[in-house]
Amino acid sequence: MGLAGYYQRFITGYSRIAAPMTRLQLPKVPFVFDDDARRSFQALKTAMLMTPVLSIYDPTLPTRVTTDASGYGIGAVLEQHDDDDWHPVEYFSHKVPPINSLDDARKKDLLAFVMALKRWRHFLLGRRRFTWITDNNPLTYYKTQDTVSSTIRRWMYFIDRFDFTPKHVPGLSNRAADALSRRPDLCAMTHHAFTFDEELQRHFIRAYQSDPDFDTLYAQLSSDHPSASHYRIADGYLLLHSRGKDLLCIPGDRRLQTRLLGEYHDSRLASHFGVNRTIARLRQRFRWSDLITDVTRYCDSCEVCRRSKPRNRNPYGKLHPMPIQREPGLSIAMDITGPFPRGRLGHDGILTVVDQLRKEVLGRLAPMPMRLTCVLSRQYCELAFFQFSINMDFHHVAG
Repeated sequence: MGLAGYYQRFITGYSRIAAPMTRLQLPKVPFVFDDDARRSFQALKTAMLMTPVLSIYDPTLPTRVTTDASGYGIGAVLEQHDDDDWHPVEYFSHKVPPINSLDDARKKDLLAFVMALKRWRHFLLGRRRFTWITDNNPLTYYKTQDTVSSTIRRWMYFIDRFDFTPKHVPGLSNRAADALSRRPDLCAMTHHAFTFDEELQRHFIRAYQSDPDFDTLYAQLSSDHPSASHYRIADGYLLLHSRGKDLLCIPGDRRLQTRLLGEYHDSRLASHFGVNRTIARLRQRFRWSDLITDVTRYCDSCEVCRRSKPRNRNPYGKLHPMPIQREPGLSIAMDITGPFPRGRLGHDGILTVVDQLRKEVLGRLAPMPMRLTCVLSRQYCELAFFQFSINMDFHHVAG
């Protein structure tokens, strides 16, 4: 009803069509979805998809994209102004992908805008500036951060291809996109990564009371007159208010931590993400003292990850220390440093020869072109071999 009411000025006879549905919203009327209400609902859906409600896209008219995101869905409306009012061109709603269902509201709002741009790319890419309407402008936040995730960087790169102006509106004014983001069928597909039952609640309470980091704080907050703090207790759980949201404090109970790590790494929703991504997801909801160490240890011991994820580098070789020489001149080491800015004679590299025992440069630093270093170093080895010792060792650092 919120979406239909937002566009009621474009629907002829809206009050008559919506009367059975409106009656169900009265506080003292029992909710009975009878045949009249069902016909009213279908008539509203039909009216919302017909002219004069929907208009044909005109690239010369002022355009705006309104987006919103809920916990399980995203919604967007493409509208244009025809000198009288804003008319919708197309509605769009989509379920939040499971991979993003645990993200915060700011990231979901940015995802909604990205998906709307992909949906209407043929309308918006290359046109003159349009307006993006949102009740939670994530661009202002992410553009002020020193570091962002690779996903955010990829989205920002895509968004920068469009010419638009963001505009923030209060949440109550964003009725159309908000209604589209809360479709019941999208909610039915929502998966929860972690459920808190009574048994888990008792486990948390016992862990708080036995944890040396939380036992005193938990006892103080459980008293009749707790002191003012960023911590509070809700339903037995210890919460820390940080950066505008409550984080659940995790005590040092190994069984409890292992269960949480399993839910956020092994479950179908988690999809066995790597260490950094698992840490990022846990930090959104929990306050965990040794989070990096615990997640790294858990991911390294995951059998599925060890079998399925290929190594992206060769195994490291074993270190072989060089033997200590008996006298100078038996072992020398060579290395080429560069490239440097090319000099007047075309030299852009330096050949350095060092005695391994005395740790001093033999002769002097020899400037030379980098493209000839391999040839000249080989000639130096042959010259030194015949001039100094038949048992001399040469160590050359390739590069």
